[in-house]
Amino acid sequence: MDLKSAINIILKDLDEAEALINDLKTKPDFPELQIELARSKCKSAGDLIRLIGELVGEEKDEAEAKAKAEEKAKDEEKAEAEAKAEDEVKDEDEDDVKNEAEAEAKAEEKAKAEAKEKAKAKAEEKAEAKVKDEAEEKVEKEVEHIVADRFAHLSSRINEKVGEKKKTEGKTRTIPVNDLNKAIGINDRFYFIRELFNGNHERYRELVDSLNLVQSMEEALEIMNSMLGEMAGSEPAITLLELVERKLSAKEK
Repeated sequence: MDLKSAINIILKDLDEAEALINDLKTKPDFPELQIELARSKCKSAGDLIRLIGELVGEEKDEAEAKAKAEEKAKDEEKAEAEAKAEDEVKDEDEDDVKNEAEAEAKAEEKAKAEAKEKAKAKAEEKAEAKVKDEAEEKVEKEVEHIVADRFAHLSSRINEKVGEKKKTEGKTRTIPVNDLNKAIGINDRFYFIRELFNGNHERYRELVDSLNLVQSMEEALEIMNSMLGEMAGSEPAITLLELVERKLSAKEK
């Protein structure tokens, strides 16, 4: 029975009970049947009212239970959503940490590879430089050896020619020399420039100035060999060396 039907029955019973009571007022005697019927109507109305109270209470309990269940479901859903969100954030944080770790590992690996390549390149460069230095040193030694042999041979030839000229030219060549520039006459100067330097005056002056400062014939021979090359054994070069020798002899005296 729903609530509306129960209310309608109560109202009907109350109306009938009221009619019976009003009818009893008009009669001098109270008929027992009518009194019992009125009492029954009131009792029925009271039972329905109690039933309505129970129904209302049950509905209220059901509504409260339903509300609590819905609230609980909402709370559980909210808690589940929050837990899911936390898990997602945690997963994202773990992914970020993992990605950062992978990036750091890659960067470290790249740095190691670059350092290794640099070390390798440096070692190769050092090895190449060492090979180059050894090769250059070897070439220098060979050149020094060749120059030394050539210089020794040339010095021997020059000394022989200077000695021969001393024997053949007499005492006029024994006059002391203090300055090569003053001792070399204009004709000899043009002769030296033409024969030894192919007309280059600057090269001639450089050679004479250098020879003017030497302290020994060995030093003079080295300068001649360096600046004249093959021409260091020529007749003009021998004549110039003789002047140097006379200058050194005059200095010793």
